[in-house]
Amino acid sequence: IVEGLERARERGVVLGGKNIHEVRLLGHEARREAGKKTLSHYQPMIEEAIGAGYTNTREITDFLNRMGVKTPNGKEMYPRFVRRMRLKMSIAT
Repeated sequence: IVEGLERARERGVVLGGKNIHEVRLLGHEARREAGKKTLSHYQPMIEEAIGAGYTNTREITDFLNRMGVKTPNGKEMYPRFVRRMRLKMSIAT
């Protein structure tokens, strides 16, 4: 195997991938953008629930489930998801 790698190097074949730090940074940026997109999708619905008088996370979750709102994975809303969105909303504003 080592001989084959040496021959490949002699032919100018580039071995290995991108710098791991660069790849990690690109992944981080992609996840942050996806999070912003998710927040922008759910924020108006959560604000509507709050405007309708639902104050705690459990009530908002129940409201969204009654309205048929699904998570990005197509599942029913759950309190942890709503809580995380509310925390992001407080940070974003």
